[in-house]
Amino acid sequence: MWKLCIVDNNKKTESLNFVFSKLSDSVSGFGGTIEICSALNTVFVRINEAYVPFVKAVIKNTIAEAIVELYKPIYFESGLNISKKFGLSGVALLKTICTLDKNEDVVEIKRKLDICEGEFHLDSFFEFSLSDLKTRWQELQNVVLSNLTDIVLTDSFLDIVRYLLKLMDKNFDTIKVVEKNNKVLLLDKNYRQIVTQTFEIEDEFKDEKILQKLIELQPLNVECEGDHCKELKNLTQSIFN
Repeated sequence: MWKLCIVDNNKKTESLNFVFSKLSDSVSGFGGTIEICSALNTVFVRINEAYVPFVKAVIKNTIAEAIVELYKPIYFESGLNISKKFGLSGVALLKTICTLDKNEDVVEIKRKLDICEGEFHLDSFFEFSLSDLKTRWQELQNVVLSNLTDIVLTDSFLDIVRYLLKLMDKNFDTIKVVEKNNKVLLLDKNYRQIVTQTFEIEDEFKDEKILQKLIELQPLNVECEGDHCKELKNLTQSIFN
């Protein structure tokens, strides 16, 4: 039986829950077991030797995604400090920066990964094995920082967001933001649900979460229906339409 312990002592990232959720179906599908122990900051994976090559591929992809989805925003927010200072406009810019080059980041991280039996420390891997990736991130961060005063004075957050989004491939023609049964849903132009994730009307952070998901999904247009998110409606019209 092949065993792997995935450890992450950086509790800010919530990466272990991400890893556990992403790996559970694959590990179980190959007849293995997976457990999470919050007290030890560890996910335990056990798999039959015959299936190790298949599961390793899934583990590498999952760890790369965890770094891009969870570590990257923390890296940029710690250096830029814009999402808390500048409201939804700051959130939009931070999320767009983190979405930029996302696929390339995943490929680069996977090239550096070597998953062997025993322990894998995710936080240490990020800290010591991704210098080239973090150099590229730092260069982008420096560009934003050097222009941040002008960005604030001219309130050009959304101009930069629009510019960066134009560099990305569009995944959807139109996404509709619709209220139903005290939840907000993201639907395609034919009112079919795009993602299973829903957003509670009463959640004070719902606008922030919806905006981040929309930027992640990269639609060409966004249509907000109803009066549940007037600020978000104005913002999305400015960014996407």
